[in-house]
Amino acid sequence: MKKLLLILLCLPMIGLASFPINTFFEECDNIILKDGKEISAKVIEVTPDLIKYKKCDNLEGPLFSINKSDVIMIRYSDGTKDIIKGNNNSKLESGRFDIYGLLALVFGVTALLTTIVYTWIFSSVALVLGVIGLFKKNSRKTLSIIGLAFGLLAFILAIIYESYYYY
Repeated sequence: MKKLLLILLCLPMIGLASFPINTFFEECDNIILKDGKEISAKVIEVTPDLIKYKKCDNLEGPLFSINKSDVIMIRYSDGTKDIIKGNNNSKLESGRFDIYGLLALVFGVTALLTTIVYTWIFSSVALVLGVIGLFKKNSRKTLSIIGLAFGLLAFILAIIYESYYYY
């Protein structure tokens, strides 16, 4: 009988010991920074630019915020995680800056402002760069279209000028 009573008393302790302690007490998330540091906090809000959180040791305390560009990942208390991709504020970093379109625009305007010999060269370069910019993935197409239009306009004006001049 004593053995049965001892087993019945030890059973709840064995059951509680098999569960991790942080399951009951841990409601904090981990914010992992790019420099390797981890912040134990409760994430309150994730905006496009900031992550707002409260420190785990003082959940009633002030609200802190950190730039999203400084964070690699957020590991939530329920086991899920968010991997933070690069900050998209910079058009150069995100691949959305259209260098081909910008060059096509510059060469197209230059083709309109130069002599006829250079007009052929600059308008051809503007057309080629504009077409490359149109087919480039993850770039804005506006500059490519405008550069293409200026290159095409200069090309047509060069044809008209040549045909009028020689005939």
